[in-house]
Amino acid sequence: LSPSVEGGRREEEREKRREKRREKRREKRREKRREKRREKRREKRREKRREKRREKRREKRREKRREKRREKRREKRREKRREKRREKRREKRREKRREKRREKRREKRREKRREKRREKRREEVGA
Repeated sequence: LSPSVEGGRREEEREKRREKRREKRREKRREKRREKRREKRREKRREKRREKRREKRREKRREKRREKRREKRREKRREKRREKRREKRREKRREKRREKRREKRREKRREKRREKRREKRREEVGA
């Protein structure tokens, strides 16, 4: 093997090694880009899930507030009905008392008339 051939072969080997290193660096860069894209997608998915959870919590709070308002309205209606019933009972009792007083007065007047008639008869008999 002549020295010139030997030199050429060494040069080729060096070039091959250089090319391998270049390829490795290129592959590393590609892998980094791939990883970045993967990470971005992952982050997007995470964000979507977070947003969904947030929305769920918001919806729950909204529903709670709605339910509270509904309950308040229900309670108001209940209270109104209770009050109406109370008022009716009060009115009935008032009416009963009025009626009793009326009856007493009627009875007194009847009694007075009876007494007058008795008095008249006594006088007639006595005369």
